[in-house]
Formats: sequence, C-alpha cells, structure tokens
Amino acid sequence: FLMALEPNVLTHSRIAAWDMLCTATMFIAAYGVWSWLEKPSWSMAVLAGVTFGLALISKYTALILFPSLACGVMVYVLMKDKSVLKVSFPKNEILQAAVGLAIAAGVVILSYAPDFDPKHYFRGLSQVYSVNVPPESYQYYLLGRIYDHPVKYYYFVSFLIKTPIPLILAISLFMIFRKYNPLSTRHDAFILTQVIWI
Repeated sequence: FLMALEPNVLTHSRIAAWDMLCTATMFIAAYGVWSWLEKPSWSMAVLAGVTFGLALISKYTALILFPSLACGVMVYVLMKDKSVLKVSFPKNEILQAAVGLAIAAGVVILSYAPDFDPKHYFRGLSQVYSVNVPPESYQYYLLGRIYDHPVKYYYFVSFLIKTPIPLILAISLFMIFRKYNPLSTRHDAFILTQVIWI
C-alpha cells in the first residue's frame, strides 16, 4: 500500500532511469549480507558477493553500501558478543567475507565485457562530478528558487515534500514504539544502521 502511493516510485515508473534498479539491488545486497551474518556459509558469502556486485554496477550511488554495510556488520557483531572486548570473528567467516568482496569486484569487472577493464568503472566514477567543473558553478533548486550554493535543509525539506503523509505517520509510530521497546536484537540494529546511512 505505501509503495503504491510513494511519489518516487510513481515518478520513476514512467521513465527509463537507474534509480529504482539501484534501490532494488541495494536492498537485495543488504539482505544478502544480513543472510550471511545470520547463517555464515560459503554459499551465502557467494550470494552476498554477487548481489553486492550487482548493486555496484547498477549505479554509483550504491558505493554508499561500503560504509553502511561495514557499520551494520560491526553493530551486528558487537551486539552478538555483548562486549567490545569479547568480539570474535572466526577465521572462516573473515575468509568468506574476503571471498564475497572478491566476487563483488569480479561482477563489476565482468560487467565491462569484452575487455574486462576495471578502469572503466573508476573513469565513470570520476565523471559523476566532473573535475573540469568548479563546485561553485553548480546550481541548486529548492521550493521555486535557484541557489548558487548548497542549501543546508535541502534533504529535510525534500523528504517532507516527497514522502506521503501515511509513511511519515508510520515512521513516527515506529519511533514512538521503539522508544518504549529499545533495540532488542542485532537484526533491528543492522536494519537501522542501513536506514541511517542510506
């Protein structure tokens, strides 16, 4: 119900843009990493690596997954062990994580067939904000005005304008509910870490 009335989803349903693909693959990648944390195995590490790689090639925005998933994993492990001094990450799981990251890198490289050159990815990344255009030449549009400088409250205002009232109410109720029932599981903490970062 909330998804069907969400303005961003409705807007992107009629145009050919990478935003919804990026959103979907980022969600699937976060779910893949969470599934691996729940039941660490080689197959889950491979799955997490593939989904993470697919997110990375969907749009450069997915690079935010590096810090968000790293924080999510740290919070998950800390809550699992209950103490920073007792944190243990078995050698097998560290190796699985390394293989998962290598597979993600492999997916990115494979996406640039036929020459399989990872430089293409970094070249594209460097062109997102062209180094030839000075930052002061960018313009910012908000509430009918054009600004020559970033607007501090841009994201807050755009969130309130674009987000349906039922979703804002649902988020508010969730926060009120959480006030009386603090994060009790590492699952909640992992999900909340992703929401805060992204």
